[in-house]
Amino acid sequence: MKKTLVFFLLTVSVIIHSQNLADYVLTHKNIDYKIVSQKITETGVEFTHIVFESQTWQGIKWFHDLLIVRPAQLQFSNVAILMITGDFDPSKSKEIEDYLWIAEKFQALFVVLGDVPNQPIYGLREDDLIAYTFVQYSKIKDASLPLLFPMTASAVSAMDLIQQLFHIEKFFVTGASKRGWTTWLTAAVDKRVFAIAPIVFDNLNFQKQLQKQLEMYGQYSASINPYVKRGVPDMINTQHGQELLKMVDPYFYIEKLDMPKYIINATNDEYWTIYSANLYFFDLIGKNYLLYVPNNSHGIKNIPYVVDNASSFFKLALSDKLPEFAFELEGDTVLIKESEFIKEVYLHRAISDTTDFRKSLWLRLPVLPSNGCYSINVEPPEFRHVAYYAEVVFEIEELRVSFCTPALYK
Repeated sequence: MKKTLVFFLLTVSVIIHSQNLADYVLTHKNIDYKIVSQKITETGVEFTHIVFESQTWQGIKWFHDLLIVRPAQLQFSNVAILMITGDFDPSKSKEIEDYLWIAEKFQALFVVLGDVPNQPIYGLREDDLIAYTFVQYSKIKDASLPLLFPMTASAVSAMDLIQQLFHIEKFFVTGASKRGWTTWLTAAVDKRVFAIAPIVFDNLNFQKQLQKQLEMYGQYSASINPYVKRGVPDMINTQHGQELLKMVDPYFYIEKLDMPKYIINATNDEYWTIYSANLYFFDLIGKNYLLYVPNNSHGIKNIPYVVDNASSFFKLALSDKLPEFAFELEGDTVLIKESEFIKEVYLHRAISDTTDFRKSLWLRLPVLPSNGCYSINVEPPEFRHVAYYAEVVFEIEELRVSFCTPALYK
């Protein structure tokens, strides 16, 4: 009876604090926009640049540049891709060119939401700004303070605006780093999101992630120093810190995140550990898939690899034809069941003198099936460590997409 009561109280606590985000989004979003420019190219691609106000946060109005790309070959007319990004200037021709070919790969309305978050604020940007708002929340207890709240409201307001302008029913949401974080939270509060592809935010289950960094690195990653120097790792062990986690850690929204997910990570990401996905991936519900971009850091350079796979995932999710990716972990061994849709399987592995693989070189080696399955296990060289994962290439109705198993190490 005691265990049941404790579980009930924890569940109620999570619901209450997660409701803070939903309430904030509902009461703070705004739509006030101006069309800056519109252009149709000779090939029939339509560009629209909009500036809009999403909300007022802590007395500060948030404005965003929005670029809407309507490809000439529009295969999917009732769905849009919403890509959340940071600093962005659609008045520059290169900014437009960078997204044109991506929109053409998706064959759907492609929307780039910029200025998430608005910055600088309080003289701070990016992680420094987010960490500052976390500390202020712990002091003031204003539930609207965590910067992820207005960042999420920005994405929801953008979807509202797009639906005013186009006959769009649902959204595929993506973004990288802090915008990947925002992608998770946007999906948790808005049912219009039918699938997501968060990029290089391999950090759900914050407390365990921090513990794993200490275990594998002997210290926190220098990339999260904006949080460390403000005492956030210690603060989250307090009552108010626990309340904050339930508001901003997507791990506490798992029950709301039942849509298909394509989690895109980089093997050499300086922010996280190679083991990070294992701390949340198996707890997710719904259809969940993982992609590692080998030999890339937090700022992924192999954009074509990401776009090719993400666009295939988008089309398969939209047509409800995502394959079953059946794999098991038996100790240190990865077992993958054969399937008619599996075309290739690869072992990716890296060697390191320590359990820090951020500067290691990843090698890709083909794997052949035996007795109806693919088996992967790698032993490290003497006195060294090895990290490894499997990449499985599926082909469904001429669409190729790679899915990976969470990386292991020893």
